[in-house]
Amino acid sequence: MKLRPIHLTAFGIGPVLLLLLAALGGPGQELAPVVPAPGNVQSYHSSQKNVAPSSDIPTPESYLKQHASGQDAHDQKMTQLLARRDYAGFQLEFEKKPEAGWAEALAWIYYGEGRAELAKSWFSRALSLDSSDASASYGLALIDRNQGHLSEAKARALGTPQDPKMRALVQQIYTQEAGESYNRKQYWKCLDFLAQAQALGPLTADQRMLRAWTHFELDQYQESAREFEALYRQRHQLISAEGLFYSLQRLDRLDRAGTLAQELGGPLDVLVRNQQAREYYYRTLFLAAEAEAPDLYPALKNIDSPNLDVGVSARQKSGQSGLSSLQETRLPFGGGGIVFAGVNNLNVQISQLSLDSGPLAANSLVGTYPKVPKPYAFAPTTYLGGLTEINLFFSHQGWFTPYVELGTTPIGGPVSILPTGRLGFLQQVDSGNWGLSIFNKSNTESILSYTGIRDPYGGGTWGRVVESGIEATGYQDLGSNWGFSGDGTLGVLTGDQVATNEHVALAASVGKDLRLDGFQYFVVGPSVFGEHFERNLSGFTIGQGGYFSPEYLAQAMVGVNFLTLEGQPYIVRARFGFGGQDNQQDASPYFPLAPDGRTTPATNQASYVASAEVEGVVRLGDHWQFGGALSYDKSADYTESKEMLFFRFEFEPRPAVFSSDLMNSWP
Repeated sequence: MKLRPIHLTAFGIGPVLLLLLAALGGPGQELAPVVPAPGNVQSYHSSQKNVAPSSDIPTPESYLKQHASGQDAHDQKMTQLLARRDYAGFQLEFEKKPEAGWAEALAWIYYGEGRAELAKSWFSRALSLDSSDASASYGLALIDRNQGHLSEAKARALGTPQDPKMRALVQQIYTQEAGESYNRKQYWKCLDFLAQAQALGPLTADQRMLRAWTHFELDQYQESAREFEALYRQRHQLISAEGLFYSLQRLDRLDRAGTLAQELGGPLDVLVRNQQAREYYYRTLFLAAEAEAPDLYPALKNIDSPNLDVGVSARQKSGQSGLSSLQETRLPFGGGGIVFAGVNNLNVQISQLSLDSGPLAANSLVGTYPKVPKPYAFAPTTYLGGLTEINLFFSHQGWFTPYVELGTTPIGGPVSILPTGRLGFLQQVDSGNWGLSIFNKSNTESILSYTGIRDPYGGGTWGRVVESGIEATGYQDLGSNWGFSGDGTLGVLTGDQVATNEHVALAASVGKDLRLDGFQYFVVGPSVFGEHFERNLSGFTIGQGGYFSPEYLAQAMVGVNFLTLEGQPYIVRARFGFGGQDNQQDASPYFPLAPDGRTTPATNQASYVASAEVEGVVRLGDHWQFGGALSYDKSADYTESKEMLFFRFEFEPRPAVFSSDLMNSWP
């Protein structure tokens, strides 16, 4: 697993910001909150041209109602001429009796028609007739503002600061200057202009939104979070929700975002859910991701479909014929899985198992090996067919994932079965995860350790080794695409008439993800592994367990691990490694439970080691998948290989495959 940094551009904040000042409209208007973005200067200016609240533009009728103390024939004619938009006739009649009010009325009509220069001329004419005409001054200031002459507009408006419309216009000009400063990334100037706007009156929601995003760009996330939260409480809009969410994310306070989402709901809740789903997805918790945000990843559709699978597998392990050599075949194995309540996964797998160690040579060191050679009295156990293994697995997927696995040692062997299983959890943390489990598992290295065998000399049975213990795992993101993983195991191995053994193992690796195109990850780096057994019980006489149990094994490798992209028609996961190892096996009595003085000698060996594994799944259609795996491990005198093929039927149509569709563990 590899954690991904979160970038704002990944979640669409850029396009939302680009809506900015397009709606920071005329004085007195309450507009939809939008936020400025660099490069949006032109769209802002174009939105500001010829803008004035319609209630501020007088009509001829409103002029007469507000200004004429009595309507004479001249006033009635002027009104009729304007109503018919007979501008030529109006101007002829106006020259007979020039009045500031009629000049102003014509100017506003020209303004409304977008004829700025004519409007400007008639506003100036009105002021020449009455220098105290505030409405005409307001009209000239508006035109200057719309034409981008902000200094002239502001100077004219500040000439009559007692006029509410002029104050509102000045406030809007400051806001426009703030927006242009924001677009030029002059964020401190933007805040200064907004402060001057606030000095003239309370800021609108749009202006506060601009201020909040400016604080965000200045990395002042405490201030931006407070402003965005206040805006979101007033109105549940996506832009304020995004600002609040990303501010809290930068403060590492997504817990606060979650609390507010539960309290307030709306688009903030969607953002929080989507973020949680992304975290789940990056950590390959696909069921949890789909349950949290069903529409976020279309490729996950029906990831929770019930399924059935059937397949075959084989394993070949080198060793002494009849004893440590092993050919394991599962023909077939099958099972299925269901998901309930979105994140609860239940799987069952049943295998028909056969084990073959090859012919056993006469007088082999096995069972109650006599001091004086003699022929076998009973047929050696070198082949077992018709064995059955059943395993159940349940997990509850989430930030904390508990799981339980239940099964038995192979049913039908010479020695009575024992329960096997694992109970544990995986806890996600911000920069990785850690897990803990207790387990009881079969040792599968030989027929003796796996199922037990019959003593060819005395007829008794022994073996069937299980290891019980505790395992801890962890992963830590180191930054810069580096990661560290570790694993530690403490176990006790027991078997029927097999000496008890103690086991400790440690593994660690450091890797760098090269972030290659077409791969979910492509990690290269070194790894080390070491283990120790208290006793050497690798023999096949009574009391021995038939499993590799060195006093120490030390191994170091350099390798590569990769996974192709999730959510595609196919997926491939592979690992390759090469290195060296050294191990020492202690001398061991023939009969550890009743030593008779005979022992096997101690050995020490160093050699190269190579390892490879490839597994994949391909989508055959909406309901069918085909998968397989190959592995090969080699050292100087040891070889082990595995092969597997399977078909899977999905009851619901699946658009893609994921790493969770890989078998993930050999059956």
